[in-house]
Amino acid sequence: MDKLKSFLIISLLSISAFGQNFPIKHLDISSGLSNNSVASIYQDQNGYMWFGTFDGLNRYDGNDFKIYRNIHTDPNSIQGNAISCIEGDYANNLWIGTTAGPVIFNAERSSFSPLKYYDTNKKIKPLNGTAYEIIAVHSLHIILVATKEGIVIFKEGEKTGKAIPFNGKLHYIARSIAYNANKQVFYVFITGKGLCKFDIKSQKLTLLNDTITGANCIKLTKEGLWIGSDEGAYLYNYNLNNYSKNYFTEKTVVRDFYQQEDRLWIATDGAGLFTLTKNQTTPLLYRANGPVALLNSKSLYDIFQSKNGEMWFGTLRGGVSMMGKKTTLF
Repeated sequence: MDKLKSFLIISLLSISAFGQNFPIKHLDISSGLSNNSVASIYQDQNGYMWFGTFDGLNRYDGNDFKIYRNIHTDPNSIQGNAISCIEGDYANNLWIGTTAGPVIFNAERSSFSPLKYYDTNKKIKPLNGTAYEIIAVHSLHIILVATKEGIVIFKEGEKTGKAIPFNGKLHYIARSIAYNANKQVFYVFITGKGLCKFDIKSQKLTLLNDTITGANCIKLTKEGLWIGSDEGAYLYNYNLNNYSKNYFTEKTVVRDFYQQEDRLWIATDGAGLFTLTKNQTTPLLYRANGPVALLNSKSLYDIFQSKNGEMWFGTLRGGVSMMGKKTTLF
């Protein structure tokens, strides 16, 4: 734990470039990362950073990596090696989405447990499809999992959830989810259908808008609900039930959004990292000052802010980049 406590200080100072506004750190396979393509980033209650890569789950303590991969002869190993998302529950267990299905990781036992679900006929089935996104709402003691087989809702502490039908059927692709605490509703994007709403009380999933039928992510910020697609970025208007124009002037694949105070970070696949503020009508490409570039790849998958304010960026083939919160002194 001593290494973990000193992690944030070391990470800010060890690889800072002289004259930069913010210290930058890069992590890749040469640092011990299992794979240079990072789809998901998370920080647990103990302060460990977790990176979900295309080949293994990584725990990072600021110095060393511990890598988890599927072992065919070990039923307690992780279900798949390609990690798509990571979330934590109230007991500090990790809920991990893989292309072979979501699992729960118990750190004390160092074991992974697969998840199951009740179908509409109340039969228990294994959840083997890709889990795209997982959201835990601790105030409601529920966890929602968006999968290739649909939405599955779990009560915290349970490993068998309830599949939510759409138009009376299961086996639809729930690509992304977002939770609105004020309205107590989940927004769900279903591939090929559009933006939907899941009402917690009625347990019903209904279509809101089918103008856009393909999206990579949806993210709720103080500005509203953002939709990132292969075409660009759109802001959804709740009252009018419509979308803004594309904030990008050219076709841009958007993978993630993150609201940091008054700045919206936008991760794209191939065009780099962008920011958007209230005074801007179009996103601006972000470039770090100084001799060290923030990113080693123009393709980003995930943006995450740690408890101490550092920004972490997961990229395709470029590993992980971290930007410190405090500016360096000249």
